[in-house]
Amino acid sequence: MAKDVVLSVRIPEEMKEGLSELAAATDRPIGWHVTQALSNYVELNRWQVAAIKKGLEQVKAGKGIPLEEVEQWVASWGTGRERQRPKARKLG
Repeated sequence: MAKDVVLSVRIPEEMKEGLSELAAATDRPIGWHVTQALSNYVELNRWQVAAIKKGLEQVKAGKGIPLEEVEQWVASWGTGRERQRPKARKLG
């Protein structure tokens, strides 16, 4: 099991008040809510940075998706005839 460490941060007073209200409403300590929020933030941003790095590696390798295909895919969202996500391929 990982060892817990203490982290001290400054937050706006309004955020502290919101955390206090949330803690009272859920019968959980403020620290629990902060840990949950940080965990979600770190997980999301680690995934996002990894995806960006992968995309940059593909571009360096000459792979990509033409803008027109991406625009068509996005335009199909919510239409009932959604296209499959285009895949990166060798361009040029």
